[in-house]
Amino acid sequence: MKKLKTYFLLTLLVAQLGMMNTTTLASEIDSSQSYEQATKNQDALDLIDSIGERARALGQENNLYASVMIAQAILESGNGQSDLAKSPNFNLFGTKGSYEQLSVTYYASDVSGKLKQTEFRKYPSHQAAMEDYVTILKNGTAENKNLFKGAHKKEAKSYEEATKALTSTYSTDENYDQKLNSIIESYNLTRFDEVEVKVEEVKEVAPQEEEKEESPVVETNEFVLPVEGYSISSPFGHRGEEHHDGIDLAIAENSPVKAAKNGVVVGTGFDESAGNYVIIQHEDHLFTNYFHLNGIETQVGDTVKAGQLIGLVGSTGHSTGSHLHFGVSTEEWQGYLDPTNYLNF
Repeated sequence: MKKLKTYFLLTLLVAQLGMMNTTTLASEIDSSQSYEQATKNQDALDLIDSIGERARALGQENNLYASVMIAQAILESGNGQSDLAKSPNFNLFGTKGSYEQLSVTYYASDVSGKLKQTEFRKYPSHQAAMEDYVTILKNGTAENKNLFKGAHKKEAKSYEEATKALTSTYSTDENYDQKLNSIIESYNLTRFDEVEVKVEEVKEVAPQEEEKEESPVVETNEFVLPVEGYSISSPFGHRGEEHHDGIDLAIAENSPVKAAKNGVVVGTGFDESAGNYVIIQHEDHLFTNYFHLNGIETQVGDTVKAGQLIGLVGSTGHSTGSHLHFGVSTEEWQGYLDPTNYLNF
């Protein structure tokens, strides 16, 4: 019975995550396997697609290596598949404590290897987790504000020096840097350390013609399509004995979801049926609803413009396949209207 209990706790630990200042998930992999063989899979590629560009921007803004940030997210979250990393916790980096008074408890091993219940931060989105990670690396801890200074670009002249600096500071695993380096090399993550050159930054401007900077948002107060390249998998209206309160737009997972109209975000979170959701209120007192998201890229109180990124397509909640459930309503969670009356799908 004692052996069974010990096995259960160890299995629970491995299934959950790798965590800051604890043995990481990667250390549970059979030593006869290369780390690349053990982890290079579609889940990791999907996670890179989801957070790569945001990591690039955060790295450039904060003098950090985006490649290291992404590699740590892959390692600490088990390719984004740990319970802690997924909705509704969104903790990609195994960060302990609480975030805006939100936390979740899991079993974790301490420095001595003993299992104990540990509090981890709970985030509203992966983006919030990434921004908090940057704050931690920049500010260190209350006891040592320079704890992660060696991982900054000013101190580390290469990503290898940055991962070396994180070994014994971010994790007690003495092979932490080797595992991160292997991930970076396997997935060519150094491409995210490079400054992305945009077309408008190098195009020629005709004489006496002002250069027009393209904007990711639409300067209009009319409705715009929330996704592009979709197919309608379920229309609004009665579906057998039930009523479908929106229109389902089938599209690849992690495709960008954009605000359909200027407004203010009044709801985000996770619902058992809707999955990860965003609700926006508009000046005409209508609401637009975005359900089954993989990730939420905004928060309550944000003012958004038509065409602005607010989330990523997913299949969370009660969903059969990757799609965006888009709805228009007169109130939050009720008073649903046919979206085709407002948009030409």
